[in-house]
Amino acid sequence: MTPARHERTPPIFDIGDPAPDRGKVSAVMLLATFSAGPIVWSLQLFFGSAASGVACIGGDGQKLDAASFAWATPAMVGVSLIALVVSLAALAASFVFLRRTGEQEDSNEESVMEAGEGRTRFIVIWSIWSNVLFAVAIAVNLAVFLWGGLCGV
Repeated sequence: MTPARHERTPPIFDIGDPAPDRGKVSAVMLLATFSAGPIVWSLQLFFGSAASGVACIGGDGQKLDAASFAWATPAMVGVSLIALVVSLAALAASFVFLRRTGEQEDSNEESVMEAGEGRTRFIVIWSIWSNVLFAVAIAVNLAVFLWGGLCGV
């Protein structure tokens, strides 16, 4: 005898909701923390290129004296420090979101993510890595600028 068609067989892998913690972190905040590092790093690069182009190269292509644009150096340091602070703030917010998502269950394994914890926690983990990497990139750009100056050597 065959089972009736209306009977449903249970799924093989029942892991539950694919995003169980989506209500714990707003989608806008998740997007903001995920994209903050790349955005401020890009702005730092754009401003640095524009400032060094204006302050160091004249309209005829000749190298200028950086003293003629005294605002450029403090502005570049300020933009870089603001970018670093924004990236680190997004990193701190990502750690807060990491603690909000996922149940902290007793486990013998030391893992970041368990099966079934969902998309939200996955994005938060990658937000942490993204902000760490872009904070390092911003800090290296700032160090290179402070070491070599706005117009280079």
